[in-house]
Amino acid sequence: MYTALLCVFSVTSVVCSLYAILNYKLPVFVKFLFVFVFILAIYGGYAAILGDDLYWQSSAVVVKKYDYILWLLTSLLSPVPIYVFTCKGMIQEKEMKLFFFVMLISCIYAFYVFSQEKMLEVAMLDLEEDEFTVTCVYSFLSILPCIMLFRNKLSLQFIIICVVLTFCILGVKRGPVLLCILCTLFFVWNTLGQVSAKKKIIILFVFLGIAYGVYEFILYQIETSRYFALRVEQTLDGDTSDRDVYGMNILDYFAHSTSTMEFLIGIGANRTLVANNSFAHNDWLGILLEQGIVGFLLYLLYWCGFITSWLKSKCTNESFMALGMLLIIGLGKSLFSMYYLPVTAEMIISSGFFAVGLGYFLAKAYPQEIRDAGSLDENC
Repeated sequence: MYTALLCVFSVTSVVCSLYAILNYKLPVFVKFLFVFVFILAIYGGYAAILGDDLYWQSSAVVVKKYDYILWLLTSLLSPVPIYVFTCKGMIQEKEMKLFFFVMLISCIYAFYVFSQEKMLEVAMLDLEEDEFTVTCVYSFLSILPCIMLFRNKLSLQFIIICVVLTFCILGVKRGPVLLCILCTLFFVWNTLGQVSAKKKIIILFVFLGIAYGVYEFILYQIETSRYFALRVEQTLDGDTSDRDVYGMNILDYFAHSTSTMEFLIGIGANRTLVANNSFAHNDWLGILLEQGIVGFLLYLLYWCGFITSWLKSKCTNESFMALGMLLIIGLGKSLFSMYYLPVTAEMIISSGFFAVGLGYFLAKAYPQEIRDAGSLDENC
């Protein structure tokens, strides 16, 4: 069922991408997206046809040779159907608001289901641990930019921010907490520039109240949760959950165990697992090894395209703020998690929620007519 769903999502995304290429004058980011996906799809196709299954040692999981292409298309091209459907008027703000609450409820449900499953696993293995990291909190982070759907309801926006930040803290995931804080600062800073002096004062007081509440909540968690206190201590000591070790292994393999051709075009899709016992948890290092210097430069162009289209979206403040938060989240995940290649079901769900927001707000910033009728890309 899991693989079948990925196939459906991949085919739908490819069909909508072809439609957009043939009929729309696309923003810079989407153009760079298609180039990046096309090149990486060659690697994925080669692995699916001529490659072998690989063993993910740290998770004791066999990675099928066709997984890469399905992960890639599902992750990176999923915004395109949302973009197309929104441009056609099939997805409007009313539907997006409804779907936001569906996503939020799904995130909360997944959080507690994951926690219960971990508790059962601990009980079955007769382990002493009763606390753990809840990795699915990245899904909360993915829906955070959708607060811009409620641009006229500032109180609701702050409530949603508090809910997302609370679950990120409860999940004991340092990355989502950091990115949520950065998104909140970005949101507050930009909101202050759009309101009257009276509202500026109110927003600042609300923000300071939230900051104080978060501070007290973290102190409470440190006092009542041994695991939370340990994670804080590890963070202060510079612990990176072996990401530094992964990085050293990958860079060492890239520098000393690759041929000139592999140095330029990489060693192949998912073959980070040959050089390391896990994926890189850093897109830049993973792409450098698997797609070489060429892939690294393409990924850099992808993010340059994202930044360019974000900056050009200033004419629609709602999209500018949402795309800015999506940029912070995506770029952050690319540095210390996995953005372009979600390798677990939890990551795919998070990536899917991210794609919904990205596709919708891109369509609001760059509404399309049939080719030759012009687009907002020119008008802005």
